[in-house]
Amino acid sequence: MQREPWMDTLVHIIRARQTPLGPDAFPHLLGAGDNLGATDLERLVLYRQLVHGRFWGALEVSIPRTIARIGADILHQDLREFIFQRATKSVYMRDIAPEFLAFVGNRWHDELHLPEYLIELAAHELLTIDIAAALDDDAKSPIEQVELDTSLQFLQSARLVQYRYAVHRLPDDETDHSEPAPGNWWLLGYRDEEYRVRFFELTPLAAAVLEILMQGKCLHDAALKGCATVGTLLDDQALANIAILLDDLEQRGVFVGAFSTKSGKVSSE
Repeated sequence: MQREPWMDTLVHIIRARQTPLGPDAFPHLLGAGDNLGATDLERLVLYRQLVHGRFWGALEVSIPRTIARIGADILHQDLREFIFQRATKSVYMRDIAPEFLAFVGNRWHDELHLPEYLIELAAHELLTIDIAAALDDDAKSPIEQVELDTSLQFLQSARLVQYRYAVHRLPDDETDHSEPAPGNWWLLGYRDEEYRVRFFELTPLAAAVLEILMQGKCLHDAALKGCATVGTLLDDQALANIAILLDDLEQRGVFVGAFSTKSGKVSSE
C-alpha cells in the first residue's frame, strides 16, 4: 500500500526524543525527502504536540496520584522515551496507561531508584478504572443454600489482587505524599450496586479460597486447596471462617449466582 506524502517524516517527528517540541528541533528535515517547507514542518510539529498531548492526557486521567508523587518532568521524559521506543499497540486511549506502566516499571526501580510502592500505586489506580468500566451483569439469582459442591458466580467487576504495600489505603488527595505500609495485602475489588468501586481486605486464607472459587471450582475444592496453600488444617474453625467470608461477600452483592457441580442447577432452585 502506498504511503501518504510525508508519512515517514511525520512518524519520525512524533517519535523523536527531542525537546522542546518546536520546529527548531528538526532543521535537518527542511527540503529533504518530500521537499518539506517551513510551514509544512510547523504543521507536522503541531500534530506531534497534539499526539503527545493526548498521550499525556491519558496518563493524567489514569494515574494522577502517581504523577503527583513522581513529578511531571520525569513522566514527560519517560513518555517521550515510550513513544520513541514503542508507542501504543492499541487504537484505544484507555490502553495507553497500562502499556506505559509495563514499559517504565524496571526503569523506575532500577534506574531512577524511585520507591517500590509507586508501581503498585499506579497499578492500583489502573485497577480502579478497570473495575469501574467492567461490563454490567445480568440479573442476579438469589442464593439460598451453599453446599460443598456449590460453585459461585462472581460479579464481572470482581478482581483479586495482591500488593506488597498498602497503596489502597493511601488518601485520594494528590498533595498527600505519605507512604504506604509494607506487608502482604490481599484485596478483592468490585463495583457495588451504586456503581462505586470498593476494595475488601482479605486474610491469606480468604484470598486462597477466593482464588480457587473465581476459577469456577466448587467450595469443597476451594476450601481444601485454600487451606493447603496457607498451611492450615481444614478444620471446623477454617470452615467457620470461610462461611463468614462467603456470608460477608453475599451481603456485599459480590455473587450473582451459584450452581451445583453435581446437578448443574442453580442452588436456589
